[in-house]
Amino acid sequence: MSKKQCRDGEYIPLYWESSTPDAYYIRGHVAESTALEVLEEQGEMVDGKLENGATIGKVIHKYARWSTEGDAPEGCSRVLRDYKEPGRGRFKVTVLYTGIFAKKESTL
Repeated sequence: MSKKQCRDGEYIPLYWESSTPDAYYIRGHVAESTALEVLEEQGEMVDGKLENGATIGKVIHKYARWSTEGDAPEGCSRVLRDYKEPGRGRFKVTVLYTGIFAKKESTL
């Protein structure tokens, strides 16, 4: 069985219980400008503004893994969890925080 290979700069679509996402996730540690381009390509941003009216704040390189543990919303079998440090089963992500997490403190 072959695994699907994800490439750096790939958008990770997520389901959010609220209408406004807390963050957007891009596969790999990419530059902020690249991450914003990916959001535009995915239709999440138009002319530099998010479709839902939220603003992008912190942009941080982290690590993530898919988990089947914990409280997954109804209809979802996995939850994406993010971490500060690398570890077993974790992959690099660039996280673009929105809403109450949108204080501009980019660490890139």
